[in-house]
Amino acid sequence: MRVILVRAAVLGALLGLAAPAAAQPVIHTFTATPPEIAPGSSSTLSWTTSGATAALITEEGAPGPGGGGAQLSVPVNGSLVVTPPQTTRYTLAVVAGEQTASAEVTVTVSCPAPGAPAFTAVPGAPVVAGSVLTVAWTPVLAGDPDGRYHVDVGTGPTCASRTTVVTARPGIQVPTVAGEPGEVCVLVRPFSGLGCAGKDSRELRVTVAPAPPGFAVLSPPGALSVERAVPATANATVPVRNLGSTSGVLTLVSGDTFYTFSPKVPTGVPAGTVLPVALSFAAAPTGEAGLLRGNLVASWNELSGAFRSVSTPVHLAVLPPVPDPGPGARLTAVGSDEVHLRTTGTANPPPSDVAVANVGAHAARLRASISPGGSWLSVSGDFSTPLPPGASRVFRLSVDRGRRTTEESVAPLPTRLRIENADGPPEEGVSFRVFDEELVPPEVGGSRPALPPGQTSLFVGSAVSAGGAGAVFVSDGWIRNRGPDEAEVVLYFTPDGADGLSDWSVRKASVTVPPYGTRRLADFLPSLFAASGTSGQVEIRSASLPQLSVRTTVDAVSTRRGTTARYGAEIPVVLAGQGASRARTSPSRVVLPGVRSAAAGFRTNLILAETSGEAVTLDVRLHGSGGALVGRKTVPLKAYSKTQVNSTDPALFPPGAEIDFATLVVVPVDGNGTVSAFATVLDNASQSYATRVGQVVAEEVFGGGGKPATGPAFLPAVARAAAANRSFYTTSFVAVNLAPTETVLTLTFFPDGGTSLGPKQLRLPAAGEGPRAVVFPDLLGEFFDVSQPAAGMLRVDGDRSRVAVASETSTPVDLDDPSLGRSIAAVNPAPGGSHSHPGLFDAEAPEAVGTPESGAATRVVWHPGVEEGAAFRTNLILAELSGRPATVVVALTGRASGGALLATKQVELAAFQRRQLDKFVRGMVGGDTQGLELADLELSIRAESGEGRVLAMITRIDNDPASKRADILTLGPAIPPCGACPDP
Repeated sequence: MRVILVRAAVLGALLGLAAPAAAQPVIHTFTATPPEIAPGSSSTLSWTTSGATAALITEEGAPGPGGGGAQLSVPVNGSLVVTPPQTTRYTLAVVAGEQTASAEVTVTVSCPAPGAPAFTAVPGAPVVAGSVLTVAWTPVLAGDPDGRYHVDVGTGPTCASRTTVVTARPGIQVPTVAGEPGEVCVLVRPFSGLGCAGKDSRELRVTVAPAPPGFAVLSPPGALSVERAVPATANATVPVRNLGSTSGVLTLVSGDTFYTFSPKVPTGVPAGTVLPVALSFAAAPTGEAGLLRGNLVASWNELSGAFRSVSTPVHLAVLPPVPDPGPGARLTAVGSDEVHLRTTGTANPPPSDVAVANVGAHAARLRASISPGGSWLSVSGDFSTPLPPGASRVFRLSVDRGRRTTEESVAPLPTRLRIENADGPPEEGVSFRVFDEELVPPEVGGSRPALPPGQTSLFVGSAVSAGGAGAVFVSDGWIRNRGPDEAEVVLYFTPDGADGLSDWSVRKASVTVPPYGTRRLADFLPSLFAASGTSGQVEIRSASLPQLSVRTTVDAVSTRRGTTARYGAEIPVVLAGQGASRARTSPSRVVLPGVRSAAAGFRTNLILAETSGEAVTLDVRLHGSGGALVGRKTVPLKAYSKTQVNSTDPALFPPGAEIDFATLVVVPVDGNGTVSAFATVLDNASQSYATRVGQVVAEEVFGGGGKPATGPAFLPAVARAAAANRSFYTTSFVAVNLAPTETVLTLTFFPDGGTSLGPKQLRLPAAGEGPRAVVFPDLLGEFFDVSQPAAGMLRVDGDRSRVAVASETSTPVDLDDPSLGRSIAAVNPAPGGSHSHPGLFDAEAPEAVGTPESGAATRVVWHPGVEEGAAFRTNLILAELSGRPATVVVALTGRASGGALLATKQVELAAFQRRQLDKFVRGMVGGDTQGLELADLELSIRAESGEGRVLAMITRIDNDPASKRADILTLGPAIPPCGACPDP
């Protein structure tokens, strides 16, 4: 800091004393202790004199007579505590008659100035207007916990509109300009914790490119409650937002008579802004109560000239007056909370019923609303009388396909029906997922042709639509077309145990996926194959396969305490021929650790699927955690077939046997087929489950040979922390030694935003009769002694070729009632990803984007079926795996044909850094999307710059406290890259 010294004039006249002749006064000492202080600290001035009759101290720079500074009369000997705000000179003046003497001392306020930050996140190309720009700089305040950065952010042409943001971290997220192309300007000035300003960074200027207009209804008007006692009219507002970064002209259309809207003329909507559409309702005639339903359509033209439209249902609920309904109503679905309205062709499907029960203590006045995107859905029933406690009521759902708009062009169409208590909070209501589906007539029987030369296919290891063990299990999925042309897709369903090449029960379905569109596969066994009460394996073939991304799940729907709970997990999607085989140059097995049994409150089912078109016989062995053989079974597997061995099978799972964190080993012993294996580990109380993908291990590893797997690998999702809805997540970890000698792993925990713990050695004893396991039900608490809330990633070093691992992250469904079980989820490879070390990912993993050491870059990974809204929240996890910095671009694309780009975001990652972006879908699309249902989107991650390798995962979490379902989904390529597909 610059020190300014000003000499103060000491005048005897200012003392106001008569000064008789006297000897010269003497100042013996005048000191400051300490002479150098930090801002806000104090120093003590001390002095001794002789011959003086009065003394005065002047503080430089403070107000005083004539501007000379503040003055204070003090004893001729003494001390004074001072707290100067900056470096200050003090002058002591003493007087004896007309004789004076003076002395000076300086108290230095020391405040080292920080250096100038340098930007580390500089986009290599223009950012899309309306997206969020991540700006980062060198942490010049590292080690100064009270330091702050003042960030001057300018937007608009020439960056004229400027604001200042204060942050403690070396980085911020800047919303880019909404509207015309322009620039974003960023200047950073650091301030130390002592308040001293540092040197400014250079100004960063980023070009903002336009994006086409696109509109979305942010929230429906809902059911507007109009009682007979209130005035005859009521109003509501529907916000319609332009998601693009160029202006668009919006036209509103409605054929309904019970409300009016404005504006009625085409209206220009600037980029990134919201047009409030005013609705005015006329009340129903006196004496009439019920639900009136209409539809408001908004249409526009894109820059290309393409016509597009989006709609929202409009409702008027006329409710009967209730003198005192009181609190405590609680609505729940009776039976499934998912409805499929199906028919062949384009005719309207037959209606379907849903039932609602009031399990609360007081009556509920019912009202209904339908989410945007459900203009084709109607609901009818008794909304005129309250629903008493303990009673239920049936409502009829019907479809009018003539109401569809261009944003609802890809069947099946999803929406959400909400039935609420008009007198209670939203959480007392119940939601139904509703699908309008156009059935595809399947072909039954017949042979399956060989794949054309140069083509591959995908296998869904398990597809189901059946009940069992107190739950209903249904398959869900998505096929996304990333190319500019229609994709013709052929799917084959092989029921359990059938021969997939020739059995009469094999069924074939053909579907078309439009350019840049998504085909939703909701409960797809009945909708595609007219098959229910069954399960099996599905093969997906297409000449356009390189431009498709595919994922599937299986949901378990059960009823607990009168409330519908829904759990689910990803189902492995593998390439043709992926798995273990005895017919290859290097024979292999499949290993699945972490098997749990009824004694621990779980059950495990083993799923075996053949992926090469040839039969194979399997020797399946179950080894306890100590390696001893517990059960064994020979399983024949036909071509393209799937077999499930349930936990009730006495040969593999003997009754009463100790089966907790056991290991399954699947050995091909006859035939040339290839087996892909995975297990479902289910909580018996909640019906929540996780899938455990089998690890393909070379046969020679079990004899102590094989090529070592060196270099660090990561488990990118470990936790021991509380979360929303009274959740508490913990991560278990199982490591199994497959080799006949001891194996040592080194584990290090990298908490988000904290200091790493470890490295710590984990010794795995040599395999004996079978693989031996080391188990940590709570990895962070038991192995790393973590007691405070923490989440982050686990680094594993050592020879992983000899080891199989499994982990899961779970939370009690109810912290106060352990009998309700847990919600569990596991980390698995992406569709088509590596099965060499499932659950652990290194820099060479095909799921990671960037350039691996082996050469060819994975530039983009894709993931269809992303959703966020009233039912689910979604978090994004990005982890750098190679030890080198990287920049990636995250993009969200809509489900409709044409694939409108909703938002992009650039993210910087340092070496071995993990970043978690909570509720990232809403964060990317915009902050005013609270009512927007975002479903069936595609998420893509593109490598932008840097030499690092980045793994992307999302966690999808159910907002319903009754479920607490949590899925962990890994993004990655299912097939080789599509050369014709554009980058996001």
